[in-house]
Amino acid sequence: MMARTKPRIELPFLTGGVAKKRRSFAARQLQGWFRTYPALRIAYAEARRRFVGVEGVCGMGVGRKFSESADRYGTAPESTGGLCLKVFVKIKKKEVSGRERIPAWIDVRVQRTARTTRVLLDVVSVGGTRRGQTGSGLQKGRGWPQAGRITPGRLFAFGTKAVDEMGDRPFRADEVNLGTTGAVIRFVNDRCYGISAGHVFTDPSLTVAPRPDGLRALGVSGREWEQVHGSDFFPEQIKTTEWIRDLMLFPFPASFRPDPSEVTWPDGFLRELATQEDIHRAVLAETATGFIWVDRKGSRPEAIPVDLEAASPLLSLPVDSHGVTQWMTYIATWPLRFLPGWPTTEPGDSGSPVFLWTEDNSRCRLLGMHFLEWRGHAYAMDARAFFSEVLLATPDQNVWFA
Repeated sequence: MMARTKPRIELPFLTGGVAKKRRSFAARQLQGWFRTYPALRIAYAEARRRFVGVEGVCGMGVGRKFSESADRYGTAPESTGGLCLKVFVKIKKKEVSGRERIPAWIDVRVQRTARTTRVLLDVVSVGGTRRGQTGSGLQKGRGWPQAGRITPGRLFAFGTKAVDEMGDRPFRADEVNLGTTGAVIRFVNDRCYGISAGHVFTDPSLTVAPRPDGLRALGVSGREWEQVHGSDFFPEQIKTTEWIRDLMLFPFPASFRPDPSEVTWPDGFLRELATQEDIHRAVLAETATGFIWVDRKGSRPEAIPVDLEAASPLLSLPVDSHGVTQWMTYIATWPLRFLPGWPTTEPGDSGSPVFLWTEDNSRCRLLGMHFLEWRGHAYAMDARAFFSEVLLATPDQNVWFA
């Protein structure tokens, strides 16, 4: 049925499970803003005290105020660098009272100053019951992958059943998940791995959402498959009791490795991760300063422009799990807004890389990987946190972008 890959190679830079001790990059981004704008820090602490735990509140973050009903940006106060606090809720209610009422601003007093500073609050609805987040994409018209290689922005297929369970029969469409490669990285031993959304390979509704076990099937050309070892996927799980990091490193055979001329990074990619300056500029901008790199028709991926909305250390989102909506909490999340009139992501795009443009819009850096689309918004996992916490390395230390 399928060719067997070479024996697994141990990689010394990988952690076994989900890292818990280090602060995510989204959280570090907030700390940078808090140091620059102390009023923002004080208001964020006050808002957390007042609203986290209130029924319907599913997360907090920092970003630029935006009116979805008017489709325009709001006030950008100089006292907080144009930033406001984002309070994410399941559904906006027309009438609220008491503790559930979220004000339009919080007035705070910074230590050693006589005057108060007004910090704006922006209530953002992430939506309610949903269906269709999971699924292979094959049933939704994407078809089988045709890339022929594991390369950024291109589709691949993953068999949801172990090879031993299949015998000689081929995989059915409902036994396959489609995913998109978010990055290809190379270790010092020249072994290459791909990165994609964790839910392509495991089920986040499970208690710990473990990596695949046994021999598994990976495909990049129609219904042709190669075998990979489940024990070579990292981390060992994508979920703790508190949160999910929906990213996973996956192995692929040498026959799937692209030649340098075949690697489909976007033009102008610096092979670097997005900086705090990139993120600050993108959040404040009133135009799209980023894009999702997705597989469509043709030999190269296409760019879907997006607006970076906020940084959120922890955010609960509605996910369709086997036909039932579950609210799952994600760490190090970047909420993104699709632009009116532009395409959005499709089933199978999970794992697609998200890039931010440099100041002159001629180059770009990697922000993260797309994992969820819902009601005009996309959500991306932070790449820097994944590299530093799961790989214990960055692309200039032991690991490089292929």
